[in-house]
Amino acid sequence: MHKLLLALICLFGTAELTRVQAAVFIPVPPVPGATSTTVTGINDNNTIVGYFSDSSNIAHGFFGTLDGNYTIFDAGDGSSNTNPLAIDDAGDITGWAGGGLCSVAFERAPNGTIVYVRKRRELMKATAVGLNKKREFVGFYCDFDGVWGFYGKNGKYKAAMTVAGNPFEAFPLAINREETVAGFYISDSGHAVGFLLQGDVLSTVTLPNALETQVTGLNDQNIAAATWSDSNQWHASLFDISANAFTSIEPPGAVSSRVGGINNAGLAAVSSNIGSFIYCPKAKRNCPGNGTEVSIRRSAAKADGYRHR
Repeated sequence: MHKLLLALICLFGTAELTRVQAAVFIPVPPVPGATSTTVTGINDNNTIVGYFSDSSNIAHGFFGTLDGNYTIFDAGDGSSNTNPLAIDDAGDITGWAGGGLCSVAFERAPNGTIVYVRKRRELMKATAVGLNKKREFVGFYCDFDGVWGFYGKNGKYKAAMTVAGNPFEAFPLAINREETVAGFYISDSGHAVGFLLQGDVLSTVTLPNALETQVTGLNDQNIAAATWSDSNQWHASLFDISANAFTSIEPPGAVSSRVGGINNAGLAAVSSNIGSFIYCPKAKRNCPGNGTEVSIRRSAAKADGYRHR
């Protein structure tokens, strides 16, 4: 933990070297009959989770194996959207349901029971994201004043979260075993700024050449998943916090991509304009399923750290 805190509060420089390494992109089989299939998370058992759209453009949830053996579910009667965003090793799933973000946050238990997240007895206009091994999750809720982060556990709101002095819009998206939180907030200029928060230690994260950065996943090995934008598109990447290393994980042939959850083996859920994939940071023989091996470059990243009180 001490090493992580040092990494978060340091001002990172620019590395001069890049390293080429092998990686594999494993295609996620589309849900049969779906018009689109989006993968959002993967746990340490390599169970994936995500959502798909039907012919009426309604989103439904799914989870299952990399060979396409899926269970489909709805957090409601199926007439409105269900968007699962994270899955833990036990099979608990968090996400949102309804007409859009900040509609209804839910947690689905492994037995299929769905609980809607409440603050005391009040149903929250919220989104639940991220899950760690303690069944803790993070999320954000909406009111007339803005969007605010919160901590949750076992399907319930637990506590408010302060990010950079409680900015107008804060979006916590992931939490790991050490309770480091990852996400983004909207700056005064209107752009997304990535962050990592451990206790009262906050580090803002900006990836190279990024107009905006969203830190969307975080594993127990201190590898963060981050999506960044240039002037035209969003792009998927990984950020090694301790090594201050940035890796592009955009699928070959894609022009835009996003990354969601990442497991402890470094496998990450990537969606793109050419389909959904699981990124595996190893040679093909060491990755599950059938994928395409490519060479990727690990380069310098930039993070500005400061202590928030």
